[in-house]
Amino acid sequence: MDLTNQPNIKISYSLDPDTNILYMTFMDDLGVVLGMLTIENTKVRSLMDTLSLISQEQVTTLMTQIGYRSSYDVQANTAEVIFG
Repeated sequence: MDLTNQPNIKISYSLDPDTNILYMTFMDDLGVVLGMLTIENTKVRSLMDTLSLISQEQVTTLMTQIGYRSSYDVQANTAEVIFG
């Protein structure tokens, strides 16, 4: 999954309560699927915390940080990240 040149990323997700597996689908502005992530629900927080640490440690203060905003709809199980 390459998110390099995506100005916006839409994410839809669902949880299978029987297996405790979380399914996340990453899409572009037009709804074209860029990739999927399947992970145990109990591991999601650890994964996101690790990605956050990587972003803080690997990106030096001299590198430009692009602005972003995010929104999510808990009822619809969707989220969106808008860069710029």
